[in-house]
Order: sequence, then structure tokens, then C-alpha cells
Amino acid sequence: MDEDLDPDFEPIDPFSVPPNGKGKAPNGDPGPEAEPPALAFNLTDWNVKDVFAGEAPPQEWLISGTIPKGVAAMLAAAGDTGKSYTAAELCDRISMGPIAGPERPILGGLVQTYGPAAFITAEDAKGSVHRRLRALDPDGSRAERRKHAFYAVPLPDAGGPIALVVQDRGKLVVTEQYLALREQLMAIPDLAVVVVDPLQVYVHADVNADPMVAAFVMALFSRLAAETGATVIALHHVRKDKEAPKNLQEARQLIRGTSALVDQARVAVVLWVPSDGEIRKTCRHLKVDYAPNAIVRGGVVKANDGASRKMWTLHRQPSGLLRDVSVEAVAKTLTGIELEKALVAAIAAAAIQGRPFTKMGVNGLHQRRAELGGELAALGRNKLEEMAQDLEAEGRIVTALATGTAVKWLDVPGGSFAKGEGAFAPGAGTGKAGRKPC
Repeated sequence: MDEDLDPDFEPIDPFSVPPNGKGKAPNGDPGPEAEPPALAFNLTDWNVKDVFAGEAPPQEWLISGTIPKGVAAMLAAAGDTGKSYTAAELCDRISMGPIAGPERPILGGLVQTYGPAAFITAEDAKGSVHRRLRALDPDGSRAERRKHAFYAVPLPDAGGPIALVVQDRGKLVVTEQYLALREQLMAIPDLAVVVVDPLQVYVHADVNADPMVAAFVMALFSRLAAETGATVIALHHVRKDKEAPKNLQEARQLIRGTSALVDQARVAVVLWVPSDGEIRKTCRHLKVDYAPNAIVRGGVVKANDGASRKMWTLHRQPSGLLRDVSVEAVAKTLTGIELEKALVAAIAAAAIQGRPFTKMGVNGLHQRRAELGGELAALGRNKLEEMAQDLEAEGRIVTALATGTAVKWLDVPGGSFAKGEGAFAPGAGTGKAGRKPC
């Protein structure tokens, strides 16, 4: 409409759109989106005196002692090591919910947070994913007991690869595909974990060589974790090295690309195949058949939240699944004297906590072996009860009487239960998969 012909005509002011970017311009047409503020926060809203007053919230874990809840994490390994399969198993366990009976550690700990899981793979087709999931649940019994949704998206069968971050004329840009994925993830209540496999497929920029790209991508995943409450795990590759790493410090150097990838992740885990000599030695200890890739080592190589830095030992099963055998590998290398000292220490600690053991029964050493510590949890019932008998005969532990019970509670001489002063603590105990100090 010409302004000379319409006395009510007013020019559109693009800055007259409401701050939320909604509403209409003065002539009734939809107005342009308002520019977002340069900063998403107001500095004065974050006064430490007000925002961080009182006790700090306790650290919450996705995997006890290794991977925190709600952070950006990285799992790196060479191809054919088993990282994708391990990530799929992790999602499976998290979506299953708590199970009855003892649970094998995965990625160095036990699952602590349960809920829906999303596994998005750009490498594996539907058939491959199906076979792996079936190997985890051969008879379908786990699927029947699953308490939360497990979304497994094989991109080769779901529209092909997607780009979450691209570089456009030197500027890093978050894509519409990222925003759409973010929207879908945020719509899932209580989402516990998101896995993207492998990282470089989702980034159309040099995430390995450019520190700016690496830092941007991991910071983006940190924000996604904060927005969804889920732990976001990026699977990544390691570089080939002539020699296998001898410790976790050397394993950290294996992660492919710039150090900014590891620096920006809240936690980084590496899996690697040790030297052939180590594999043969470990197979002999475990009494399993030797194969060139039968044994895999792993551990947390970077953490911001006090994660355990113990090295794990994993045994590859015929299906390709990595089974944590750290307990067995350690137990077979300890002397009887060390095991006896560890058992005495575990019995003393349990009595102090008001949760004493008995030799057998529902509170027996074998029944509650998960609480004993790594080197003892692998021992059989007969071995544990035999050790307890010997320690009692030597006077290093005693059986005590508590009100309304039989003389059966284990303690050390001079302990509270041994003196008749012990009190039972209510509530659940805490299993400890790691080695106890003697």
C-alpha cells in the first residue's frame, strides 16, 4: 500500500517487536524475530552469597565412582575394541532399572542412575544393533522386565548421518538438526543418558585438529547435559601407537585430536588392548583361553568430580561383550596373608557402621560379598567361610552376641559388638567394588 494513498500508513519498525519475538507489527503483519540478548545471564543474578548459600548438593553418579550424572563425557577406544558394544550395554542396563542380585561393574562401577536411554549410532546398521542387543538378552527376559524406554537409532537406516555442528565461512554454527534432536531429547522425562557414536561424524569441522572446534562441541554437549539432566557420552577414536600404554597417564595421550576435547569433557574414559605379554599373563591368571584381543584395559583418564583412577581389566566374551574381571584378576595375584588382612579390615569396618557380618546366612560374608571389597568379592562361599574360621581360631576376629539374637555377629577384639555395645544401623548398606586398604 502506497503511503500517499493511505493516511493511516506507518512504516514498520523492526525494533518494535516485543522482546519475546512474538506478536504483530503495527500494520498487523507478523514482525521479525527479536534479536536475543548478547548474554544469556545477568551477572548480578549470580551472587555467591545468595545462589551458593548452605550445603552443596551431593555428587550424583551415573556410574558409581567413575561417570557423574548430567555431564558431558567421552569414551575413547580404537576400532574393534568394544566401545560401541559397551555403550549399548550401558544404555541397556540404565533403562532396565535395578535388578535383583549382584551386578557386574561396567566402566569401572555400578549403575546408580536409571531412566530412559538414547543411543544414536552413525556407523552400525539396524541388523548389527539388533544382533548386539540380542546378545545382551538372548532369551528376551530382560526386555520383559525393562522399566524405562531404550531408544536405539541406527542412522544408516534412519535417514543417514546428521550434522550437529558445522563450520560456515569460518564461523561455527549449531544446525537445525541439532536443535531438532535437542527438542526431542528434552521431551523425554527423566532422560538418564545419551550416546552419540562416533563424535566426528556429527561435526562438520575439524574437531580433531582445531582446539576451537573441539572446545565448542564439548561445551555444547555440556549445555545439552545441563538442559536434559542426562549424561551425554561422545564415543571417539584413539590414535594408533606402537606400544600399548602402561598406565592411565599414557592412555590419556592416546585420545585422537587436540587436547581441548579432553579438557572440555567433565570425564574421559579410555579402553585399550594391552601388550601381548600382558594378555597372555592375564589369561593364565584367569584360566581362560588366550586370544590376541581377549583382554582389554580401561580407566578414567580425566575427571573433574573425584572419579576413581583405578585401572580395569575386561575379558572379551565370544559375543564380543567386554566383561569386567578386575576383581578376579586382582584376587588371583594377592597372597593369602593380604586377603586375610583385607577380610579383618572389612569385618571391623562393617561392625563400626552398625552392619556386622555373620559367617553364613542372609548376613553372611558370601551373601554380602559386594560390601567386602574387590579382592574378596570374587572368592567363593567355602573359601570365605574357611578364612573366617581360621581368623576366629587365631583370635583375630570374634563372634558376638547382640540383644535378641544368637552369638553370631562378627567383630574384631575390642570392637563395639565384641564389647556388647554395638548398635545396628537402619537402612541399606553400600556395596564397595574397590579394594579396601589393609
